[in-house]
Amino acid sequence: MSITFKPMMKRPIAWVLLTALLLSIAWPGAFPWSWGGSLFLVTSVAMVGMFVMVDMIHADARPHKGRRIFWLAYLGMGLFNLGTTWWLVNAHWSALFATVFFNGFLMAMLWTIYAWVLRLFDAKRAMWALVLGWLALEVFHEDWALSFPWLDLGNIYADKTPWVQWFQFTGHRGGVIWLFDKLGDVPGHVEQAIWSVLVACFQASYPADWPAFPAVTDSFVDR
Repeated sequence: MSITFKPMMKRPIAWVLLTALLLSIAWPGAFPWSWGGSLFLVTSVAMVGMFVMVDMIHADARPHKGRRIFWLAYLGMGLFNLGTTWWLVNAHWSALFATVFFNGFLMAMLWTIYAWVLRLFDAKRAMWALVLGWLALEVFHEDWALSFPWLDLGNIYADKTPWVQWFQFTGHRGGVIWLFDKLGDVPGHVEQAIWSVLVACFQASYPADWPAFPAVTDSFVDR
């Protein structure tokens, strides 16, 4: 099966905006309809747009690829932070400003590093760079003076304990490895990556399957 993109979806910015929109409307607790992680399947596949954006820019003939990837990633991650932490303005506008511009900048840097490693080496090393960078960012957010773990990716599954029994070994950060592992098939295979996430979520709903987590990481290492 192949995707026939409408004209707008042939532009990298469209995929970035789609990622920001999906993450914002479905992030647990950001809006009344998303309390309890009820839209966790949406957030699970939302990052696909960022991978597609990187792949599209690498494939085109225009110059300044690294710069374009950074600014588009900054736009997407900034809007993601805005859409999920808008309520910080109730405390002070500077809190929202710092989240959108500072945290958005850090996330954009991770996607830029991912794209750089992908261009110079291969998808396996690029994915490891992204995963390790994202884990480092989450640890940083918990251990520095302005602790803010609200946007840790593992929070997506906060209300789905039967699905993530292996969190007892990895903590919620195991969700970063698991999620990016499933999204790692994106370049050139958007539907495959989305389907991989959805199938894996449903398979994980059976508690008897929780020991299968090492198999997930094995597939990530072998990619």
